[in-house]
Formats: sequence, C-alpha cells, structure tokens
Amino acid sequence: MEQITPNLKPTHRTGFTWDREFEGRRKDIEDQLIRMVGSKNSIGNKEVFMLCLAVGYHFQKTRPRPPRATDAVRMSAVNPHEFAVMKTIALAKTEDYRVLLDEDRMYDIVEEYAAGGLELLVTQMDSGIDFQNFLTKLLFEQIRKTASDTNLQ
Repeated sequence: MEQITPNLKPTHRTGFTWDREFEGRRKDIEDQLIRMVGSKNSIGNKEVFMLCLAVGYHFQKTRPRPPRATDAVRMSAVNPHEFAVMKTIALAKTEDYRVLLDEDRMYDIVEEYAAGGLELLVTQMDSGIDFQNFLTKLLFEQIRKTASDTNLQ
C-alpha cells in the first residue's frame, strides 16, 4: 500500500502585515488597551494583531489580504499557542486540512481576518461608543458562551 506524504509548502515570510487603510489607527487601539490593562509593557503589536484577528474571526469580518510586508508582527514573536489559534482559524475558514500544508494560504487567511477586525475596532472607536466597555462586553460574552458550551458536553 502506497503511503501518501503531504508536501508542506513553508512560507518565506518573516512577519505579518497590517491593512494599509487602517494601519495608522493601530496605535489608537493599542492606547485603549493600555488604558484597560494599566500596563504599557504588556501591550504591543502582537497583542493588537491577535485582538484584531480574534475580533475579525468572531464577527466573520475579512478584508482583502494586504500587500505582503513585515510591518505588523514578526513571526519570531508569535508563540506556539498563538500559531495554534491561527491554524485553527484557517482550518475553520476552509474546512480543509490541506490549508495547514500551505503556510502562505494559512497566513493570508489570518491577515484577512486581522484586517477585518482592525476595521471593526476602528469603526467602533469612531462611533462614539465606550470602546473599553465594548471590548469588555465582547470578552464576557465569549467567556459565557465558552462556559455554556463546556457545560453541555
């Protein structure tokens, strides 16, 4: 019996890219997060990127993949748990395990969701709502849903 060995297509990227249209507002989101957690040392590009990714995925909001650059997060700064989140999102989006074998496609999906989340967060900040309350409510809704899903199993 012939064994099929999938061919991994590794990326040559060294980092992720911000959506050019909203990139300038990334710092505004970072400042809001710093106010929420009270520590400048715990919030940086990676945390903002991961938040944008989570928000984009939560609301199923994507934008076209930004032109490739390394202006968001260096891949060397991403830990294994964060890569696992990225892989899970790509797998959920495509419902095809082969996306995990094509790192560029997988990271394209991640950047599309992060770009969508960045747009949503900027829109929320500009809408005049209490941004910190918006994020807190979103977080608690997710915790409640996760707890509820866990109790059902």
